[in-house]
Amino acid sequence: LQACGAQAPDEMVALVAKLAGCGKNMAPFADAMALEPIAVKMDCAPDEGWEDDGWSIAKVAGLARRAMDLALERDGTVDFDDMLYVAVANKFARPAYDLVVVDEAQDMCFTQLLLAQRLRAKGGRIVVVGDDRQAIYGFRGADSEALDRLKAELGAAEMGLTVTYRCPQKVVAQAKRLVPDFCASPTAPEGSVSSVARERMMVDAKPGDAILSRKNAPLVSICLRLLREGKRARMEGRDIGQGLISLVRKLRAKSMPDFVARMARWRDREMKKIQGNDQSAIERREGVMDKAETLTALAEGCAGLKELEARIESLFVDSPVGGTEDKIVCSSVHKAKGLEWPRVYGLRKTLYPRKTRDIEECNIEYVLITRAMDSLIWIED
Repeated sequence: LQACGAQAPDEMVALVAKLAGCGKNMAPFADAMALEPIAVKMDCAPDEGWEDDGWSIAKVAGLARRAMDLALERDGTVDFDDMLYVAVANKFARPAYDLVVVDEAQDMCFTQLLLAQRLRAKGGRIVVVGDDRQAIYGFRGADSEALDRLKAELGAAEMGLTVTYRCPQKVVAQAKRLVPDFCASPTAPEGSVSSVARERMMVDAKPGDAILSRKNAPLVSICLRLLREGKRARMEGRDIGQGLISLVRKLRAKSMPDFVARMARWRDREMKKIQGNDQSAIERREGVMDKAETLTALAEGCAGLKELEARIESLFVDSPVGGTEDKIVCSSVHKAKGLEWPRVYGLRKTLYPRKTRDIEECNIEYVLITRAMDSLIWIED
């Protein structure tokens, strides 16, 4: 608000704040012009209606850079992004450690990695651990080229960790189509890979299983049906649920029919904002459609908005820490990364066709496959 001024529309203040956050994580030293392509990539560009009122992408980028500069002033306030950004931009980080270990490097943003590098003492070592084939968070600012860049900058030796102790042999054979040097442990069981129809899955799925998809919308319909049929099921990701509730409230609908109409208008506006046909634009359009279709599925049968919010709250839950899962977990691949289940169902048709994929989309299939500890079952319909 300080950067934009008290008269700025709330929508533009939010857009500037979002772009400033992206800049803090992805390009802490970028000028306003360099923030413009980030605004496009991260869906922070104003639509045509706002441009007609003088809110161009250049103006939003300039104000975002101003907000980033203001964050460096000592005024007693700090937000989540500032905890990294201010330390890097103001050179608070000191080379104090003989050994710095960076884990899950493929998921870290540029500013996080830069901070880790600056903590290494002169003559010290930095160990970077990661799997470039699990780099699937580019949409939220992760530096997908981090491992190669750090290897070059540090002159680092690469020590491969190619043997999995999670996946059985037949599951590894599926993953090897995407990652040829992926290997099963010599003691790994045989496991199984098969295909069944969706109706068979609805009968066979039981608590402790996972159903994974590239998108959330198909999972919501499956999860609701499982619940109607008396099976315990949930959606993975409380943060996803909170994001959907925020959108429901943002639309300020007066009734369910009004909500459906407003959501359709929101979808159309968001789709119109996204220009181009590169992979980033395609993914952002898919994200808008997935959110709209997810809410459509969730709204089915709800008498009012309070019931819709309650349904979202009850369905979207995080995995228990150290506990035993007593439900069927329906999860996007992105939310499933880092998790594992004995039996995994994969909705194959939600994956992008191989001929149209970039490397991150190939990585998504690889992550899906490697969540299975015993059986991988593809759903083809």
